Amino acid sequence: MGNYPAAADVLHGSDGEFKWYPNESTFGGSLAAVSGYLIDVKDENIEEKIERISYAGIRRDKQPRKSRIGRRSVGGTLNLVANLELLGWVLQALLGPPDTKPAGTVRAAAFDGSGLNDLTSGGTFSGAQLTEYLVEIEATGSPDTFRWSKDGGANWVASGVAITGASQTLDSGVSVTFAATTGHAVGDRWWIIAHGQTGHLFQASGVTPPSFKLERSWSTLDRHLVYSGCRIAGLSMDLGSMWDGIIGVDIAGRNQEDDASAPLDASPTQLLAPWLAGPDMMVLKAGQQVFQVDSLSLKIDRGVDPKLYPAGGGGVVRSLPVGICKVTGNVSVYYEDAAWVSAARANSKFDLGVRIIDTESQPNTLDLRLPELTLTPVEAHVADEDQVTQFELNGYYETNSFGTMIRAILDNGVAGYAGP
Repeated sequence: MGNYPAAADVLHGSDGEFKWYPNESTFGGSLAAVSGYLIDVKDENIEEKIERISYAGIRRDKQPRKSRIGRRSVGGTLNLVANLELLGWVLQALLGPPDTKPAGTVRAAAFDGSGLNDLTSGGTFSGAQLTEYLVEIEATGSPDTFRWSKDGGANWVASGVAITGASQTLDSGVSVTFAATTGHAVGDRWWIIAHGQTGHLFQASGVTPPSFKLERSWSTLDRHLVYSGCRIAGLSMDLGSMWDGIIGVDIAGRNQEDDASAPLDASPTQLLAPWLAGPDMMVLKAGQQVFQVDSLSLKIDRGVDPKLYPAGGGGVVRSLPVGICKVTGNVSVYYEDAAWVSAARANSKFDLGVRIIDTESQPNTLDLRLPELTLTPVEAHVADEDQVTQFELNGYYETNSFGTMIRAILDNGVAGYAGP
């Protein structure tokens, strides 16, 4: 009789609670600090599977990598309440450790243009909420002039501002200085991030993000399973005006620790309250809003395949190279100018901006920017006298300069999300 695999062992149940332990010192190894976070899981399909056969006897051309009897893997999806502190750990595991700055920080300006890049940002931000300033060259002359906005160019706070060559204040303590009064090109633009409280800038770093442990507990049974070597394979959000604050996190884990009668952390920090408002979303072109977003279904994929985790020596098997993110989804937009829909049909690329606010503490903000997405129109109709079009989203992001890669800014006052 052939050497057939036994049925995979599956541990499943909706009555357990989950704890998140960030920052393993090594992949699947010990924790840098045994400090857990109790997370609010609305539903899940996490499964543990145990390899029951060895592939050593299979013909070489049928054997991509070796696997050992007894090797375990964990895979599935957690649908989580998107607490803004927990989001930091999710983003850290998805994109890598952030660049964290204290309240009042005005970050260096990021440039996009063909002319002279000589703007320096400065000052101390006195506002309470995360703000991103857009400065754009409006006209050339002697001197050149600029305009500036705080909502991605949807509205301009001031226009026709002459460049002086000295420090020029925008507002709330934020200033800009141009080294030269001429030599710029119309449309040159700079983005300046100002933090109202401790804030974190996440970007794909080109390295594999830190792994973490996930603990599943059934307190009434005194049973606790710790899944080690966990990584985030993908993050999904279905956003709209009636968003319930739920995000989907695809988990790939290497191993499961032995059952224990006590949790790793008996007093974990509880991250249970979402307090999130409906997101503010927009599609931008050349820094300006061109579509108002009605609803968005978004998936960010890091290429980690949970099914392939048992293979080899415990390494991460990927369908995407390290540092690459794939973005897919659908977005429904309102629009007034049909020329932008025509531009999408012509394969012009757009930026997508999503801002989510904590309703209990307004300064807490998540700002997600996905630049250079391809939008493919799939459906058009009229709703309440508004023109509505649904697009498919597609984009790939690699390690690159700011402005051409996936970016997330989280202002939540948390001290940091450092790696091991």
